[in-house]
Amino acid sequence: MVARDIMTSEVVTIGEQATAREAADLLLRLRYDAVPVVNAAGDAVGIVSYEDLIRLALPEYLDDVDLSFLPASAPFLPAVDAAAICDVQVASFMRRDRMPEVSPEEPVAEIARIMLRDNVRRVAVMEEGRLAGIISRGDVVRAIVSPLMTCSPG
Repeated sequence: MVARDIMTSEVVTIGEQATAREAADLLLRLRYDAVPVVNAAGDAVGIVSYEDLIRLALPEYLDDVDLSFLPASAPFLPAVDAAAICDVQVASFMRRDRMPEVSPEEPVAEIARIMLRDNVRRVAVMEEGRLAGIISRGDVVRAIVSPLMTCSPG
């Protein structure tokens, strides 16, 4: 089994000129945790995720602050100017680190190894320099793990 057999070929992407509001709406509507970001030529230039949107909405110092001592109901978030972040372009806060790339003929076992080695949730399937598909951890589980779970309860 190879990448072409398990990839999602109709990849949902978002343009780098899209806004944070559009990115949040897309991710929430589709229930995806991230989507590739493409430039005007359709080239993948990064990825935008829930994590990126959370970081956009919260002050940077929260990365370094331990708030576990607060009760769950404690108001600790500073007032955020929603209007200021809604129209921020995806290009300004997306992650530019690229997803690992594989060919359509890459064996699924190798894709699983790459995901584990690089601690990534998805890989891009590239064909002739273009994004041909995407493979998530769920795709790998369905392809490799699910068939192994056919044992009868004992």
